[in-house]
Amino acid sequence: MARSRSTVPELPLFSTIASDLPIDETSSTGINSSLATDLGCPSRKSIRHSRRNKKYIHHQRSLSEANLYHHEQASLSPDVAETSKCRHRQSKRHLLVEIERLKRENQHLLNAGYASSDVKLRALEGRIVELHSSKQQLEQEREALSRRINEDSETISKLRLRSKELAQDVFMLKNLVMRMNTELSKAQSRLHQYQSKEDAVVTISEDSGLADHRSHSESRSSVKPSWSRAEMNAMAPLLEALEETIAEKDELIGNYKREMELFINRSKEIIAENENLHAQLVEANKKGEVTYAEWKVLTREAAMTREQNELLLRQTKLNQSKLNELHTAYQARLTELTLDHEQAEEKCQQSRTEVFV
Repeated sequence: MARSRSTVPELPLFSTIASDLPIDETSSTGINSSLATDLGCPSRKSIRHSRRNKKYIHHQRSLSEANLYHHEQASLSPDVAETSKCRHRQSKRHLLVEIERLKRENQHLLNAGYASSDVKLRALEGRIVELHSSKQQLEQEREALSRRINEDSETISKLRLRSKELAQDVFMLKNLVMRMNTELSKAQSRLHQYQSKEDAVVTISEDSGLADHRSHSESRSSVKPSWSRAEMNAMAPLLEALEETIAEKDELIGNYKREMELFINRSKEIIAENENLHAQLVEANKKGEVTYAEWKVLTREAAMTREQNELLLRQTKLNQSKLNELHTAYQARLTELTLDHEQAEEKCQQSRTEVFV
């Protein structure tokens, strides 16, 4: 009896049964935990797999219990067998309780997995809807941006073409201003040279009391240097030069008018003096108080006076025609310069507006 009791293992019955179970039996808790972790988003395949595992575990437990019972019945004595039966019943009851607990835990995990899977599924569906709407919005934005890029590219091409045209216009205006500045510099240099020369004064003998008076404008003390081509881009020097030229022409015309008035007054004085002398000569001839020598002298003086009068009349006509020609030429030049000035101002204003735009 002692020997038979000594053959009974000292380990608890539940641990021996757990050791005699197959690998799938001992790993039921791991399987349940893995199922619980995998049930975050369960599927039909995982549910069938879990049910199949449960059936397999239950079958293996029943087989192991039967084998253990037969083994103990064959190896133990009747007393030990009775004791083992009691232990077997207790272990079986304990196993049933454990199985029920595991079933409840498994069911709870399944329910929790289903609930969490529904929540996650709804969240995923909402997320999918949001992503779809954001995708449509991004596509619309992309289409709008593509259209905007196309419009901007067209606008940029138009602006580039316009800038090329403006560059050509500016280049043409620069060349035009450079040529005008060159010609204006030449004209100003010639005008300064002409003004620096003094006109000869023609006088007649003091006996006749006649003189040809011709006034001349004062020569300038310093000649302005011709401005360099570095300023050809600026319109201000050109306009200033045009204003200066117009002022010089006006001054020259005024000088000629004053000279003409002086010449007319001098001619009137000479004519009045000649008429007085002629009247005196006629009166002297009537009285007969003039001698032959005096008559010759008077005749000679009268001839000289007549010649002088003719010369003065010719000179007056020449001066009048010359003055008329000069007046006409300077009037035409003034009109031309005025038109050039207006055109230059208009071009300058157009170029400024185009550059600022």
